[in-house]
Amino acid sequence: MEPVKFDPKFEPFGQPPDNTERIARLERQVLRERMARIEAEAIAEKGLRDLYESKQRISLLQKITDIANKSNEVHTSLVSALAEICCTLGYDFGNAYLIEGAQQSACACEAWFAEDETDLALLVAASGNASFDRGKGLPGTVLETGRMVWTRDLDSIPGCTRAQQADACGMTSACAFPVRVETEIVAVLEFFARKPIVESPELTWAMQQIGTQLGRVVERQRAWALLQTARHDVLTGLPNRAILAERSAAAFAALPPDGKGLAMVVLDLNGFKAVNDRYGHHYGDQLLTLVATRLGRAVISWQENRIATVKTLLARTGGDEFVVMLQGLVDWPNLASLAEAIHECLSPPFRIGDQSVAVGASVGMATSDDGHDSYDRLLRDADLAMYEAKRLGASRTVSFTPELGLSVRRARELKQEVREAVAKKQFELYYQPIFSLDAEHTLCGFEALLRWNHPTRGVLGPDEFIDCAQDAGLMTALGTWVLRQACETIARMPPLAAARTPPFVSVNVAPEQFLQPNFADIVRGMVMETAISPSRLKIEITENVAIIDAQAAAEVLRTIRAFGVQASLDDFGTGYSSLSYLHNLPLDSLKIDKSFVASIHEPKSVNIIRAIVDLARDIDLVVIAEGIETKHQAQVLAGFGCKQGQGFLFGKPRPEWNVFGLTAA
Repeated sequence: MEPVKFDPKFEPFGQPPDNTERIARLERQVLRERMARIEAEAIAEKGLRDLYESKQRISLLQKITDIANKSNEVHTSLVSALAEICCTLGYDFGNAYLIEGAQQSACACEAWFAEDETDLALLVAASGNASFDRGKGLPGTVLETGRMVWTRDLDSIPGCTRAQQADACGMTSACAFPVRVETEIVAVLEFFARKPIVESPELTWAMQQIGTQLGRVVERQRAWALLQTARHDVLTGLPNRAILAERSAAAFAALPPDGKGLAMVVLDLNGFKAVNDRYGHHYGDQLLTLVATRLGRAVISWQENRIATVKTLLARTGGDEFVVMLQGLVDWPNLASLAEAIHECLSPPFRIGDQSVAVGASVGMATSDDGHDSYDRLLRDADLAMYEAKRLGASRTVSFTPELGLSVRRARELKQEVREAVAKKQFELYYQPIFSLDAEHTLCGFEALLRWNHPTRGVLGPDEFIDCAQDAGLMTALGTWVLRQACETIARMPPLAAARTPPFVSVNVAPEQFLQPNFADIVRGMVMETAISPSRLKIEITENVAIIDAQAAAEVLRTIRAFGVQASLDDFGTGYSSLSYLHNLPLDSLKIDKSFVASIHEPKSVNIIRAIVDLARDIDLVVIAEGIETKHQAQVLAGFGCKQGQGFLFGKPRPEWNVFGLTAA
């Protein structure tokens, strides 16, 4: 039987055709599905990563916000923020810069974080004291552009001085971003990492938000600094008048019904102005700072030694004045011990630079009682006592009493009345004649003496108001008025029978008026305006002028004498170095003080008068004796060689119309 032969075209039992194409199609489908699955997995992975990074950024931002909310101190906040950013984002080193100076430079502020300080020692050291101007380095570039900066090549950053150190520490990338208060950049934060720092809009946004949160800390610190400045003395750091008022008001409100339990101690430095004038305000400021430190220690030491609880507050209320408020059981012995501690702490000299300066203090004290209606009244009482201590001099302590308050307040009222008297022209010149002491008793001149026609107290002499005028700073204005009135009086003075030659008028000039830079010009101008003979005006000064500035006094006298005005030294013999001034000051005459004339019966006074007259004759000065009241005094003085004299023997001071026989103007 023959074998069966198969026909290749024959498909038994209906078998399908060739599947190659179909298989290929299936393979492509499987590949697409695999790629889709891989893509989906990648999308899912990226989504998870983005979600993680987003949560990470949000968590970081929340931590920075918490840091910013809990702190008013910029340095602490920056250190904490740098640590959180580095640890969260995987950065190896972070550093902060504050924007300082007129040139707005970015300066390192010792706020930094390093994952491994030893491993990053080179970069840490190079960054610790770094400072960058605008456009230089990472911080300067941020400051210049106002934007966040990213880099993987530090050498590409202009002015970057730490590329070598960063490379040595393995840093491959860096970034920096600004911290802002509104539109102002107040700080820059920079970060370095060994891994690539990838720039992204999300991270940029997060850093911007961090910069805003940290800027709030800067803003709060500025506001706090302004508040502290408003409430604390900038120079010494002590509480100022505002805090003193606040604490004192609260303490006063808490007093018991009898009003006791509060005290004020006011102290004002003696000698502080001299330090300022001699060495300048810079030395004065340093001195105030040192004084504040000593006072603070003294008050604390005194307080710790009290058995009873006493609360204290030391404040600087302005200039060289300090106040100690005491709340609790304080009595006069306790206050006296505090005043003693204050004087003791200030007694050693202060060392400022290469100078040793000494100051003391005038201390005034007052305690509360049921008669005080406010803490301010109590403070005023202590202040009054301090001014009385200052008047007494030599670092005194004075306790306030009602009698003292009445006296000081009267003096202050008088000072105000003097001011008003100048404005209302209540002053008038009286004239006391000066006669020759020879047998003819010729009228030589007059001394112009100031009087105050007080509206209720009548005519007052200078002893009753001149100190107030000096305290009020009115001597220059008042002295100028006196000088003008004297010149006008000379101009209208009629011929007088008792005078052989036209008499002069002598005008007393205060040191503050005489030492004005333009005093000589003022005198010349008044002489020319009134058209008087210059020789009929005589300027009288005291030794105080020479003590203040002998060289300047001599120059002024030479100038006024050069155009004919006479010059005289008043109250001669009362100063400790009078004789030396006679050789240095160009004078025409000198006056023997009336105290020597009054005691002319005593041998000591006689010897002094003889010496003065002999010395004056040797240097060609006319001697005028003051306070002559008896013929015996006049005869003795004439016998000594004294040429002229004045006093009640020859005539009391009288108004112009009475002396010259003129009618009142």
